[in-house]
Amino acid sequence: MAFDFGGRVLSQPTNARLIEYVSRGQADSRWAATPSCPASFVNNPYFTLGTHPDCVERLWNTLGDSLGDDSRWVIWGRPVLVHPESALVFGYGTGTVYALRLDAADFSGAIAGNYKPQHTFGNKSVLDVSMFGNTWVIGKWKDEEKTWIRRAFLFAAS
Repeated sequence: MAFDFGGRVLSQPTNARLIEYVSRGQADSRWAATPSCPASFVNNPYFTLGTHPDCVERLWNTLGDSLGDDSRWVIWGRPVLVHPESALVFGYGTGTVYALRLDAADFSGAIAGNYKPQHTFGNKSVLDVSMFGNTWVIGKWKDEEKTWIRRAFLFAAS
């Protein structure tokens, strides 16, 4: 993915609520100059993106590597998975969790399987990824997520 792709990620309408959320309070941060960039542009990304290294590894390596295309990207200092053509974000990591934007059928299955769109952190703050769109869930480190992420990738292409 070319570096100018970063602007497309930030302006992709479906990403708007996620971008708004992750950019809050970032105007004077080190990410202000490059709010959207390839993972390769970040020094030591597994330890510098405000996300536990295990979550970054799960999102980018375990799930992302199953896609065949490199979808690893960084938005405002957070690791994401983004479709290389549509610029649609379909995976997001922060703190000690990662979230997935699923297709509608997999989202229904995930909810039936007790996946939730909310996570309460140790400090009692709540992340509700449904604010990003109506088919986001918090990941659970389960094998079915590999299948879901492949379908999410295909869904993100449309």
